[in-house]
Amino acid sequence: MPQATGLQFTATLGQLPKDLFVVARFELTEHLSRLCHCKLELASTSPDIAPEDVLEQPVELVMWQDGVG
Repeated sequence: MPQATGLQFTATLGQLPKDLFVVARFELTEHLSRLCHCKLELASTSPDIAPEDVLEQPVELVMWQDGVG
């Protein structure tokens, strides 16, 4: 859980470690009577991540305000 103050975003992919990625950018689009669409850009300093590790994985995006999600 983030400890800093202000607005923060975290993302977890499947069973990968929760601190593996940081949210670089995201865009959420919604319309009436349609599914919402989220485009998520993540960054990581780990060189060991392969495309098959992240493709087709469930994603959880959490918005934090002053350390509370």
